[in-house]
Amino acid sequence: RYIFDYDKISASMLRNGSQEELSQSLQRATRGNVALAVVLEDLTLKPPPGWSPVGPGGGHKVCVVNTHICADPKSTDVKTWQAHVL
Repeated sequence: RYIFDYDKISASMLRNGSQEELSQSLQRATRGNVALAVVLEDLTLKPPPGWSPVGPGGGHKVCVVNTHICADPKSTDVKTWQAHVL
């Protein structure tokens, strides 16, 4: 299980720059949005040799992600950044 807290990620990535730039950037990037990712492995179905991705138990792996991305139409750059972080 992986939890992506966009507020924490943006705060750590935006530390460079002046205090004013940091404040403005954080105001745009911190919206309380989060994502949850889970990597699942099918332990009953074994893939053929050489198949990828294979989990530690030898089964097929799949990643499932649920996210709440910024919905403001004026913040397309924030949406793009949030999708990129995933």
